Amino acid sequence: MLDASTDPFPATAGPLVLWASGFTWDLTRRAGFPRQEHDTDSPDPPRGDPRRQTAGFSLLELTIVLVISAITMTLAMVAFTGYFERSSAKSAAQVFVRDLALARSTAVRIQQPVSVRFYESSLWYSVQAVETGTEIVRRRFGLNADIDLSGIDLQFRGDSVVFNPRGIADLGRTGPPKTALGVAVFSFGAISYEVSFNSMGASRVEEN
Repeated sequence: MLDASTDPFPATAGPLVLWASGFTWDLTRRAGFPRQEHDTDSPDPPRGDPRRQTAGFSLLELTIVLVISAITMTLAMVAFTGYFERSSAKSAAQVFVRDLALARSTAVRIQQPVSVRFYESSLWYSVQAVETGTEIVRRRFGLNADIDLSGIDLQFRGDSVVFNPRGIADLGRTGPPKTALGVAVFSFGAISYEVSFNSMGASRVEEN
């Protein structure tokens, strides 16, 4: 008979099983290692068990995401369009202000009249010396032009602003040169900027 107090096999011998006297002697358990059972025939989790759920989106969730995305894109396009129109109209007004100052300073420097002549229907104007016909600068407005613009409205007599060698323009208005005002409106879509200027070339830009 095998004495249980005498272990003929070392504890590290692995999972050896001795069959003797109708009972099983598992040396692995005697060495302190728990037995691992592998159940290969375990059934699938029942329906409704969280383990059966898979990651994904339902059709309703996808529809909601698409609708929200479409609304966000529409609002962004509207905001961008408004910003683009405002930026274009304001840029045109600011460029005109600089060109007024350029025309006046050039007239004083070369001591001959300098005009800013508008071509409203074609959306452009030029700054040129009247006596020599020398063009100093030309500005074109409209799609694919220098500045995008949809309209120019001049609210003074004629289509030109002419500065004499003293730097004073005749706007066809009564009153002293510093109080007589000319107005040019630059528009893009629903946005327009108004430039008010006097005979001395001083100007102010305001959004309508």
